[in-house]
Amino acid sequence: MGVLVIDACAAPGNKTLHLAALMKGKGRIIACELHKERFQRLENNVKLAGATNIDVKHVDFLSLDPQDPSYSKVRAIRLDPSCSGSGTALDRLDHLLPSNSSGSRC
Repeated sequence: MGVLVIDACAAPGNKTLHLAALMKGKGRIIACELHKERFQRLENNVKLAGATNIDVKHVDFLSLDPQDPSYSKVRAIRLDPSCSGSGTALDRLDHLLPSNSSGSRC
């Protein structure tokens, strides 16, 4: 079955997809993204990659209820808060990706 992982700030999804590949189809990733445009980009990137072990959610990670039985098997949380857009490098190349239509820099 594998482990259940929450990716708290998942967009655009590069690290999420890398983690999914490392898991080799075992386990699941719940990829959370708060911002609508970034969520859509994440969802698109997951589809383009063909990753089947990622559940993309348009939700604030902090609003998840840890008492909810659907999260009882979570064994890890991947968190990259710098990808919230604050404190990131100005000259990112994400805008060159075909999946980037929002103009967001992270």
